[in-house]
Amino acid sequence: MFLVQSSFPILAFIIDPIAKLMGLILNLIFEGLSAMGIVNLGLCIIIFTIVIKLLMLPMTIKQTKFSKMSQLVQPEITKIQKKYQGKTDNASMMKQQEEIQAVYDKYGISMSGGCLQMFIQLPILMALFQVIRNLPFYIPRLKELYTQIAEPLMANKGFETVITEIGTAAKAVYKLAENPGLDNVIAYISQFRTDSWAALTEAFPSITEAVNGASAQIIEINNFFAGINIADAPGFRVSVYLIIPIAAGLTQWLAMKTMNIGGSDNKAANSMTNSMNLMMPIMSLVMCFSFPAGLGIYWIMTAVFQIFQNIVMNKYYDTVDMEKLIAENMEKASKKKKKKTFTQKLMEKAGMDQPEEAAGSINTAAATKTKNYARNYDNSKADEISYSSANAPKAKPGSLAEKAGLVREYNERNNKGGRR
Repeated sequence: MFLVQSSFPILAFIIDPIAKLMGLILNLIFEGLSAMGIVNLGLCIIIFTIVIKLLMLPMTIKQTKFSKMSQLVQPEITKIQKKYQGKTDNASMMKQQEEIQAVYDKYGISMSGGCLQMFIQLPILMALFQVIRNLPFYIPRLKELYTQIAEPLMANKGFETVITEIGTAAKAVYKLAENPGLDNVIAYISQFRTDSWAALTEAFPSITEAVNGASAQIIEINNFFAGINIADAPGFRVSVYLIIPIAAGLTQWLAMKTMNIGGSDNKAANSMTNSMNLMMPIMSLVMCFSFPAGLGIYWIMTAVFQIFQNIVMNKYYDTVDMEKLIAENMEKASKKKKKKTFTQKLMEKAGMDQPEEAAGSINTAAATKTKNYARNYDNSKADEISYSSANAPKAKPGSLAEKAGLVREYNERNNKGGRR
C-alpha cells in the first residue's frame, strides 16, 4: 500500500509506520462494514476513532493520574516559588529546585511524568490525523476508484492546469507537483468536492464515462447521513452541514470544561487556562467550516470520547483514597530508583565501580567527580591537574579500565619527575 507523504515531515520516520498500522485497522473496519452491506466512510471514521482512543486509554489514564497528583502538589510548589520570588542568584535557584524536587519525591511523582505521556501520545495523534486526511491511501478500494479517474485524466495535455483550477475552487490543501505522478494526482483529486466532478467532465468530455462511473461510487462511499458528504466542506452557508462545525465547537468546549483542572494561585496560569478553554472550541468551530466534513466528524468523535473519559475519571478520583494513591506512587518511585540506570550498566560492563556519592543520579556523579578533580588541583602549578588513585574508580583485574589506569599513573609519575 502506498503511503502518502507525511503531513509532518520532521517526524515522518516515526509517524508513517504508525499511520500504516492505523491504516490497516481502518481498512479492516471498512471491509467489515462493507461485508455487512454498510458502505459508509463517515461511520468508519467514527468507529476507527473510538478504537484508536481505546488503544491509547492506558496512556491517557496515566496522564490523568499525573494531572490529579499535580493538583495536590501545586499549592506547595506555589508556596516555594513565592518564597524565592525575585531571587535570581544561582544558590537560591538551586535551593528552590531542590525544595520543589523534594515535594515531588514526597508524593512519589516525577516532574517530567506528564510530559512523557504527552510525548508518547503526540506521534499517535499526528498519525491518526494523517490517516483521516489521506483516506484513499489507506483504503485500497477507494484508491482504485480514484485511479480509474486519474489514469485517463493524465493522458490529456494540460490536465495539470485544469485540475489545479478545480482544486483551488474546492479549497484543496495539497499542492499539485510540477510533473505529477499517478499518486500525486490521486492525492490532489481526492480533495475534490461533489460538484468538482461535473467541472472535470466538462473540461475533458473524453473521460466522462470513466469519471461518472468512479465518482458515483466515491460519492456513495463518502455519503454520511442527511445528505452530508464527508468530502465536502460545510462552508459559510445555511445548510445541514452546519451541524458539523457547531457540534465540533460545542463538544470541544464540553471536553475542556469536564477536564476539571484545579485552580491555581498563579494569575497568569489561570488566565492562560481560561484563554485555552475559550480559544480551542472557537478554533474547532472556524476550521470545520473550511475543512472537509470527514475531519469535522473525527474532531467531534475525539471530543465526545474525551468528555465521557473525563466524567468517568473525575468520578473515580472523587472517591479514591488519595493517601493510598500517594503511598502506591512512593512505592513505585522507590522501585524505580533501585533499578540500575543505563550509565550504571555501562560502568559495570567497563569494569568500573560506581562511586558511592553517585548513587542518586548522573548529575550527582558529575558533581562529585568535579569536586574530586578540584581537590587535587595544585594552584601553584597551573599547568598540572593530578588525578589521584584514591579518587579513581576501582577496575576489575585485567579489564581495559585497569590498563587505562596503569597508563595514567605511569604518565603522572613521569610528568612529575620529568621536564616541564
